[in-house]
Amino acid sequence: PSPPSSALLRPLLRLRLPSLSLLLLLPLLLLSSASAAAEDADEAAVVTYTAAVVDFRLAADRAHAPARNFTALEVMMENAREMAALARRAAEEHACDLVVFPEYGLMGPGFISRAELATYAMRPECSDASPALLFLCRLAGKLDIHIVLHIVEEADGVDGIGIFSAQVAVSPASKVVARYRKKHLYQEEQGLFDPGAASQPAASFLAKGVRFHMLICFDLMFNTKKREESEFEAEAEKLPQESVRDAVKDVKNAAKIAKNVVYSTWWVNFAPLLTATETQQAWARAFGANLLAAGSNASPMNSGSGIYSGRMGEALRWFYDADGRANGSALLVANVSSAREEEAPQTPFPAAGLPLRGRERKSPPALALGAHHFDVVNATEISALELATGGVALLTASADGLQCRASVAVLRESAVAGELYALVAAKGSYNGYFPAEMCAFMRCKAANECLTEPVVRSESKFLNASVSVGGAFESDYVLAMAAGDQGALFREEALDVNEDSIALRLDRHPAGVTDLTLFGMFNQDSQR
Repeated sequence: PSPPSSALLRPLLRLRLPSLSLLLLLPLLLLSSASAAAEDADEAAVVTYTAAVVDFRLAADRAHAPARNFTALEVMMENAREMAALARRAAEEHACDLVVFPEYGLMGPGFISRAELATYAMRPECSDASPALLFLCRLAGKLDIHIVLHIVEEADGVDGIGIFSAQVAVSPASKVVARYRKKHLYQEEQGLFDPGAASQPAASFLAKGVRFHMLICFDLMFNTKKREESEFEAEAEKLPQESVRDAVKDVKNAAKIAKNVVYSTWWVNFAPLLTATETQQAWARAFGANLLAAGSNASPMNSGSGIYSGRMGEALRWFYDADGRANGSALLVANVSSAREEEAPQTPFPAAGLPLRGRERKSPPALALGAHHFDVVNATEISALELATGGVALLTASADGLQCRASVAVLRESAVAGELYALVAAKGSYNGYFPAEMCAFMRCKAANECLTEPVVRSESKFLNASVSVGGAFESDYVLAMAAGDQGALFREEALDVNEDSIALRLDRHPAGVTDLTLFGMFNQDSQR
């Protein structure tokens, strides 16, 4: 704590300085004392918590339950016991304050009927009526840790039983303290689950003085954002351009404005574009959030988890099993800084479900799983050998008025024959789900297959690469993402991200690049 101003003055009074000199020094001393007090207040306003997320490998999959003669409860209990072992590691070996598990972690996805789904449904409560959840509730109390997991929630409605894809938070008091229902259902889910309400005030909880907001899988792509999301961001824009990056990297400033989000997902990867980890990192960066993302380690198509820090989207820990060689679950742990929030009464969520009348369940769209579809696409393709002919290659591509540019340099002796790349401009409805626009420099498996065939390898070594928009995006915000060979994330110091450009500087450590993407998103209420 700072000494009071009177204590600072006493030594000077003993010096018997002329009264005028003392009067001149007094404002400086008071200012110094106030500044020190403000700094102490800043320190008290920021807290560090220890978080764990799990890229989870199912111990039992509902798809294989009939062959093993498992009931739905036996499947869930097998996975709950696997979660318990990982939660115990997080608490006892790393002193974690919370641990996050993925979507469908208790059973696996791919339900074929609502009747089958109902056999896995439970109430979001720590009671004998929900044995798997009760087991984890009791564990949270023993370990003094918050546990976040996904359940199939059953709830009473005015015209029948509702079934929701839900995320719940269990506290060290062995109680369910928050619940979030997935709003935007993905493909086959649309014919099985009821969607969550637009407003869910009970979808957050406090742990260690930090407010955590809740989010499930596809909902990540349906957020809204203003160009200047916070007062700090607006103030940072007034600084000289070279100072902005340093300002937002300041730990205190970043912690004060960062929201904390616990995110459970069973993502569908279709590399190189929009893989789980690069999308998570881009979202954290765009929204200035501390994102705790837990995914599934069922296969390379679903893997991808990480802990990402605030405004710069720094990947504190991440895991993506691009080649399927991982053996079991991956536990990721990191210390995260955030603004402290005073304890407040928790908003209780209703035990009963929301009215179901009028909530028609849609049939799933007929789309090729994982492929990237836009209304308008144009690609300028180039081979790795052409990129390495010397100097910097300049590429352009356009789609429905969207102008994309790329600047790329490859280490000459590293170019791999047969590797094909392209600058892709795309615009329109993305897979029929939402409007988007995109400029992406990406690895392509073959000619004319940049968005339809997956590829994770980039063995040619890049010295630098950048993608920018001629003019500006029409979209409300941009997910800026980058990934290297095998989907590896780059360190933040190698990236320079702005609203309408992204650049990689790899001169010191040349590396493969599978994609460098600007993905423009429109707010849900946008009229464009």
